[in-house]
Amino acid sequence: MYKYVSYVSHQAHNLSDDGIKRLLKHSRKNNEAVGITGLLIFFEGVFTQYVEGPADAVDTLYKKIEKDSRHNQVVKLASGKIDNRYYGDWSMAYEELTTNQYTDITGYKTLDKQHYFKSPLSNFEHPGIDLLESFLGSLRNYDI
Repeated sequence: MYKYVSYVSHQAHNLSDDGIKRLLKHSRKNNEAVGITGLLIFFEGVFTQYVEGPADAVDTLYKKIEKDSRHNQVVKLASGKIDNRYYGDWSMAYEELTTNQYTDITGYKTLDKQHYFKSPLSNFEHPGIDLLESFLGSLRNYDI
């Protein structure tokens, strides 16, 4: 049995490409060490992430993210227990979406950040969850 958490957050300050590469390298190393796998999507200053793994490791990571100065407005989208991993091969898959990719995946031309940072009404009723699900469905169209 594993735990998962998905969330959205707004970057606190602009990260350069090198800053994101350093973040990913560090995150992948740490995630692998504690058995966490997942997916991170970045678009227009917004992070949308899904992580899964041992419950204690996921809880510890999420608490760190909530306190991390690189994130503002952290909103938990969903969490729960799963029997099998969805992303067992990805210590942290990453994609920075272009506007065209975002439009193709979601069907929306712009990201409604005001709506994006509202708490979900229930699990899986949030544009962040829609983006994750749509993105995963489109993987056959884009290289990660």
